[in-house]
Formats: sequence, C-alpha cells, structure tokens
Amino acid sequence: MAAISLFKLTEIRGMGLTRRLEEYGDRPALIFPGRTPITYRDLALRVTALAAEFGPEKKLVAVAAEPTEHAVISYLAAVHGKQAVGLIPPCNASALDDFVADYSPEIICRRVDARWRCRAEAGKSNGALHPDLAVLLGTSGSTGKSRYVRLSAAAIEANAGAIVSYLELGHRDRAALILPFHYSYGLSVLNSHLEAGASIYFPKHGASHAAFAQEMREARCTNISGVPYSFEMMDHAGFRRHNLPELRFMTVAGGRMQQALAETFRRHLADNSGCFFMMYGQTEATARIAYVPPASSRAIWAASALPSRAAKSGWLMKTAGQSNKMASRANSSTAVPM
Repeated sequence: MAAISLFKLTEIRGMGLTRRLEEYGDRPALIFPGRTPITYRDLALRVTALAAEFGPEKKLVAVAAEPTEHAVISYLAAVHGKQAVGLIPPCNASALDDFVADYSPEIICRRVDARWRCRAEAGKSNGALHPDLAVLLGTSGSTGKSRYVRLSAAAIEANAGAIVSYLELGHRDRAALILPFHYSYGLSVLNSHLEAGASIYFPKHGASHAAFAQEMREARCTNISGVPYSFEMMDHAGFRRHNLPELRFMTVAGGRMQQALAETFRRHLADNSGCFFMMYGQTEATARIAYVPPASSRAIWAASALPSRAAKSGWLMKTAGQSNKMASRANSSTAVPM
C-alpha cells in the first residue's frame, strides 16, 4: 500500500467563504425547486446586509439550520461579520432551548409564526468569545445531549479548500444537498461548493423517494453526498435504474458502509464515467479527514481502514482553531491511494 500523502495548506487556494461571493457574479448559487436561482451577486448583497444588522461587535448567533435560503444566509452573514455562529438542528425544539440555556446567544435566527426572523436577545453569551471562534457544531455526547465543537474560520476554510482540490470542484458543479447543514458533512458540502463558485440544489424529494433520481436528472446535479443509509434508501428506490448524464461523482461518509453496497455503487458510477468516493471525517476536525481514491474495487476494502489510520496518524483534534498551523494539521485531507 502506498504511503499516505497530504494536501498542504499552501496547495489550497484561499476560500474567503463569504468575501468571494460577489466575484462569482450571476452564476447560480442556491437553487430551490420551482424558483429562480439565487445568484452569487444576490447572495452577496443579502449576506452583507444581514451582517451589517448583526453589528461589528463579536456576538454568539444561534441559527436553526433548516434547508432554506434564510438559514443559509443567516449562517453566512454571521461568518462574514466574524461572529460566532451555532448551527442548531431545526427539527428538534429542545435543541435550541438547550443551546440558549447553556450558551445565552445574543441573536437567534429561526422561524417564528411561519416567518424567518433574526432577533436580538437580552442574554449575554457566557464568557468572552475567542477571537478565532467561528462556528459551533453539535455532536453526540455520552449523556445523549449534544456537545458543541469549536471551529475556527481557518479550519473551515482549509477543509473546504482541500475538498475542492481533490474532488476537482468547479463552477459547473451542482451538489444535491440531501444532508442537513448543521451536520459537519452537510456543512462541508455547502462550504466547498461556495468556495468553488458552484451551485447547491435543495431537493424537493428525499433519497428514499421514487422520484428522487428523476429530480436529480432534471436539476442537472453533478454530485450527491450521503451517509450509508442514504445509499441504502436510494438503492431500494431504484436509483441505479435511471440515467443521470450530469452525475460525475458521489461521496459517502458518516459511518461504515456495507462492502457489497459500496461496490455496487462504485461499479454503477464507473460504468457511467463517474466516481465513488468513500470518506472518513469527524465534527472535531470540521468534516472530512480522509478519502480513498475510487480507482478500483480494492478501494472498498481500504475504506474500512480509514478510521484507524486517521487516528494513528495523529491528525484528530478535540477542538479546532487554536492556530493556522493546527487548522492545517486538522483539516488537510488525507489521500489513501492503492
């Protein structure tokens, strides 16, 4: 087996996440079924305006991360204004209540009476916010209550840049965002496509729906990222029976995938000039840490070794963002060539 190789931070073009939005002009950024796409120019204007409303002083902003333009813009506005933003599961009412009780955010962005609102709160976040703190993402805890991982902008940018590099993302790419973006894997899909000037499509149908594949074809999605269960549902719904000429790759992470199913999708994509990437990641390291190049069926076997190899390499961190050097070590993606 060949030695592990790394993408160094110097090999990654700077993301600038929100500061580069306007550069992509009239290219589509966010696409929702049955609506005119939101262009990068429009997105930049709305992000800048909301960031100004948040004010110049660093605050903790809580965002209910529903799959809507309002939630995405609220997240981007907080990042743009160098606030600290906590991304909260939108379907769990107690999650936001717990976050407010534990951290006392100064601003809460959520849906109230069917309308999206960002409201200033009377509370004051507990303790001074670290200047490098950009994002708080929940991860499971031993008590069943979410624990929040601290991430810096440098860590997020390094991870998104690495993903752009090894997936060769460009402005013609279009991701189907079937993962919630309060989840580090889903957030990395969003961030990496914004970095590349690509577009993000928010599907009407879930992966288990019989019409999902046809929707992907009509939306001209070039890639789909999911957890192993996503692929189980797609397989049961007959996804592979459909011809998707624009689909050039799929990625899986978030748990171990059954070898037979992984090989099935690898072969399906290879037969249609596409690629299947098996990955490993952790919220504590922003998102994806390692991947197996999809050259052959041997990659399926190698993917099972990713967690142990990544852990032994010493690149995993319990918190990210103490320095640019640490962000580079935590978020440079590891290639495991066969």
